[in-house]
Amino acid sequence: MAGQDWFHRFMKRNKELTIRKPEGLSRARIDGMKREKVTEFYKILETVIDKNNLRGRPECVYNVDETGIPLNNRPPNIIAQKGAKDVVSVTNVERGENVTVLACMNATGQYIPPFVLFKGVRKRDDFLVGMPPGTEIVMTEKGWINEEAFRVWLQHFNRYRTQGKVILILDGHASHTTYSVVDLCETLDIELVLLPPHTSHALQPLDVSFFKPLKSYYHQQATSWQHAHPNQGITKVVFGGIFKQAWNQAATVGNAVKGFEKTGIFPLNANAIPDHKFIGEQGLDIVENQLKSPSIQEVQSSTEPVQPELATNIEPLPSTSSQQPTTAQSPGTSEIIKEILPSPFKTPPAPVKKRKTTKPILHLTSLQSKINLQQKERLKRLKTDKEAVEDKENTSDYRENIKKKKNKSTPKTKVKGSSARQRNWHCIYCSEVFIHPPSEDWIQCHACEEWCHEKCADTGGKKGPYICDLCVQN
Repeated sequence: MAGQDWFHRFMKRNKELTIRKPEGLSRARIDGMKREKVTEFYKILETVIDKNNLRGRPECVYNVDETGIPLNNRPPNIIAQKGAKDVVSVTNVERGENVTVLACMNATGQYIPPFVLFKGVRKRDDFLVGMPPGTEIVMTEKGWINEEAFRVWLQHFNRYRTQGKVILILDGHASHTTYSVVDLCETLDIELVLLPPHTSHALQPLDVSFFKPLKSYYHQQATSWQHAHPNQGITKVVFGGIFKQAWNQAATVGNAVKGFEKTGIFPLNANAIPDHKFIGEQGLDIVENQLKSPSIQEVQSSTEPVQPELATNIEPLPSTSSQQPTTAQSPGTSEIIKEILPSPFKTPPAPVKKRKTTKPILHLTSLQSKINLQQKERLKRLKTDKEAVEDKENTSDYRENIKKKKNKSTPKTKVKGSSARQRNWHCIYCSEVFIHPPSEDWIQCHACEEWCHEKCADTGGKKGPYICDLCVQN
């Protein structure tokens, strides 16, 4: 095992290497980023663009997505004294409530006013204080996007978008892919094109160039506000003013245009995604592939020891060992790194039974997609109706079981008064006190041995044991 001293000397010898914090990438995104899926997306997008005569019209190509922003600030790096054990910064809470923001932009750098989702039921007018102009606020149960909220956003989008037929690129979230949403988009002259599953980190312009600076600017503004108001917290009323400053800084024409360009959506470029994005297809481990780059090869060659030139007429000294002489070669940089840093791809994953999945239709407003969504809605409706019928049947069966439990093997006992005189009895149903001699027949519960009028028990003349309703429920 290499120690700290070796590591520091190694980094000092290899100036081209540095320590970097890797960005987390889920297994689903690694497996989902396939060339055939990306190629199919570009082909479908090109078909939709040509079919609607939108080539050369970047103002008609939009991208929409949602992101979460907390009602809290994230402390930045600060200067502190060496050796200080507690370096703290004031925050509103440790983990703030999330606010969902729907952002939308087109390839010319025009932005649709933000659409904000707050968690709650009642919307207050002061929630809009300080928000960017045109912002719309909707309240949902959990503060997340759902089908109803997305339909409201489509109406909001229709008020600010370019007139005529437009293309809207979005991910395959469940709230985006319902028949009612597709039907509304068809009415509004909006063509929906879905991104392939688990590829939004590379193919979605908002993820590539907008959301990261938006969140960075927001946390800067939130931290400044928190330091100016140490005794207050970031609430939904305060959120608008902080968010507006971050939105104005991030929503630039350059960010939007660069996002569409880097993803190859506009101008349309099927080769815009670099090779290193297709990690799942590389076949070799990540470290080994990175070490094959020219810079690492140069480092490896630089670390090899330089052998001094020897005279050719000098004979080797005799050896007392029985081993044959071998030429020793110092290990290269790649072998050293692979030895101390095993690759996550070295061990093959355990076989997992894959569930059957249908291939998604990326052109969501196509005829075939609408037929599939209609069928899906119909099956969902049938399933709901079936569950409602089953619940009703289960309820009726439960009632029948209660009635059956009332009549068991012990016969019911009728009394005229002799055994009831031992104490002051009363009917467990009508609370009438027993008076001797009784004017009507009484019956005793076999379980709790309490008494009641036979008329109140409503046995229906059935013979057998009697158990009162209270004992049946308990």
